[in-house]
Amino acid sequence: MADSNRAIKALKKLDFLVVIDPFLNKTAKMADIILPAATSFEKTQLNRASIRTNIITLQNQVIECVGNSWPDWKITFELAKKLGMDKEFPWDNAEDAINYQLEPSGITVEKLRENPKGILIKQTEYKKYKINGFATLTGKVEIYSKKLEQHKYSPVPSFGEYGENFISFYNKKHKFPLVGINGARSSNFTHTQFRNIPCLLKGEPECFVDIHPYDAKIKGIKTGDKVMVATPKGFIIMKAVISDVVYQGSIRIAWGWGEVDSDYSLNNLTDDKKRDKVTGTPSSRNFMCNIEKF
Repeated sequence: MADSNRAIKALKKLDFLVVIDPFLNKTAKMADIILPAATSFEKTQLNRASIRTNIITLQNQVIECVGNSWPDWKITFELAKKLGMDKEFPWDNAEDAINYQLEPSGITVEKLRENPKGILIKQTEYKKYKINGFATLTGKVEIYSKKLEQHKYSPVPSFGEYGENFISFYNKKHKFPLVGINGARSSNFTHTQFRNIPCLLKGEPECFVDIHPYDAKIKGIKTGDKVMVATPKGFIIMKAVISDVVYQGSIRIAWGWGEVDSDYSLNNLTDDKKRDKVTGTPSSRNFMCNIEKF
């Protein structure tokens, strides 16, 4: 999401908003109705095969649902019945629904429970390109893209300068001379999840921004100082960490903290109007900015 403020305005315009979530987050606080969802330990669910593995496993319910929470499958099925969609959602429990979903494969919930480590549905195939080629017009790796050429774009990728590429607020670099990028993924959290768990916050208690020693010296910033990072879109406030993990002229901001504190929300800085001309992707990962001691 490249612009949280725009999303908030959109949600406020809705006639009716229902949020299904285990936690009372910022979106839930805007809802007309909140349906408390069960956590993964309070429900039985299917873990499907993914790109990394072709194993299907069953995750069994460990504890009873806490308070008034329901598993998401139960919320869906009960709402469907109220809407007169009994035929489309005829199941009364997760097991029956999972069996229906797995029916073409011949796998059942019973078989999955007999094999708690999972069932391999297909051996992973390697070097498939030797048989099927690649998903391009020629079936080969294309340095020169015929498809891009057909759509009147440059068929050969190039780096060029920032001004020629995709970066927000580049036309205002005289006031915002630093290149801001969103930070590396943290091993403590998954995106915005788990930042309300005290034991995980002990290792990484708050948001921070990495700044190169040269830039920090010019700005008079030291590790632990509170700083303000600003773009033409807005600003956020956090602590600085002096580090050479970033190049001179760049800063790196930890992300996923907006739910903890709005001062940390990286989406206050980014712009969804500046888009890549080929993909239409908004610039949520890089932008011109400035940093000052707060």
